[in-house]
Amino acid sequence: MRAVWYDRQGPADEVLMTGELPTPEPRLGEVRVRLEASGVNPSDTYRRRGAVPAEYPRVIPNSDGAGVIDAVGEGVDKAWVGRRVWLFNGQRNGRWMGTAAEYISLDVSLVRELPDHVSFAEGATLGIPGLTAHGCVFAFGPVQGRTLLVTGGAGAVGHYDVQLAA
Repeated sequence: MRAVWYDRQGPADEVLMTGELPTPEPRLGEVRVRLEASGVNPSDTYRRRGAVPAEYPRVIPNSDGAGVIDAVGEGVDKAWVGRRVWLFNGQRNGRWMGTAAEYISLDVSLVRELPDHVSFAEGATLGIPGLTAHGCVFAFGPVQGRTLLVTGGAGAVGHYDVQLAA
């Protein structure tokens, strides 16, 4: 598969490489997603630049993405094959393989169905920003009838904060 990766941390123009890597196979409890879009989050760039020590000698960056499930591992319902999905935490929690590639295999708990009317590009923005916003807006329960202050409403998380609060 074609992929982007880095073998050392630093500025993007100095460390990112593009080429061929083996296509992953889904393991127990995993699905493989043929990616159509990859979402880049600030935390992904911080990791690449070295704010967090690299856990692996090679990293395919980016945690969020969207695509179509094309294979499932043992223990996963075959009905997942062919479903449009968005995903989160691809390159997180001890995983070196993110979404800057043609394929990713990850635990089925990290994918959600993507409605047909939502583009893959839109789906790739739902992960970390959308989940963070949801947690922030609803951390203390329902917001109906309450006033919320959203600072940074033009950013990804702030944009979702405003939409969810409304």
